[in-house]
Amino acid sequence: MNETQLCEKFISAADEDGWTVYPEVKKWDMVLVWENDPLPAYDLQTGDQVAVEAKTRANVKSIHQAITRSRGAERPNFRAVLAPRASSEFQYVAGRLKVGVFTLQHCGPWQKGGKSSYEYPRKTVRPPQWRFDPSSQLWLPPVVPDIQAGASSPRALTPWRVAALKLCKILDQRGWVTSKDFKALDLSMKIWKGRKNWLRHDGKVGRCYRYVKGSGKGFPSKGWETEMEAIEISDDERYDYG
Repeated sequence: MNETQLCEKFISAADEDGWTVYPEVKKWDMVLVWENDPLPAYDLQTGDQVAVEAKTRANVKSIHQAITRSRGAERPNFRAVLAPRASSEFQYVAGRLKVGVFTLQHCGPWQKGGKSSYEYPRKTVRPPQWRFDPSSQLWLPPVVPDIQAGASSPRALTPWRVAALKLCKILDQRGWVTSKDFKALDLSMKIWKGRKNWLRHDGKVGRCYRYVKGSGKGFPSKGWETEMEAIEISDDERYDYG
């Protein structure tokens, strides 16, 4: 079982337990978000985040990544690692470092061997007991992207990609954009009309150059059509030319 397959099983279980799962966020393989009513028994509040790092083996590297990735300005409320299985010794060390541990026992029914086998129900996906209350949580994209978690070369719906998709959506709807659209979305024009050749001049709107699609390859919306359709654009992000 590779990391992608492991993440797929875990995401399915987490979704069944009421979590919204965002794959590939801020270098984490996935971030679980609780969007339901609070669960006091688990010290779980609406909007809490559980960031998870997946590995095919429960090792020191997974714990190290979970710790170092929760040291930035943006942090999750809980941090955890996911592996097919984890020894009691590993779980003890992870607990001492305030890192939760998820295994295949959280992904589906599991069997205990011996003279006779017994199938036990899946463990419920609940947050680790070690809670953090950061001043700023992890940034999340406005929609859950349709991408794989745990891939070796992951795609990610980053803040830049979100802004780029909004610009592409405006371009598709209106047929052209100007520098004012870039400014409203806090995007640099350099890469778009430079070496990438994504846009080309096509007249003017007032004092601004008007840009339409160029001949450049790998347009930012390619492969992200579903996400672009779902992303909403606020009035502040869409410049009104009257």
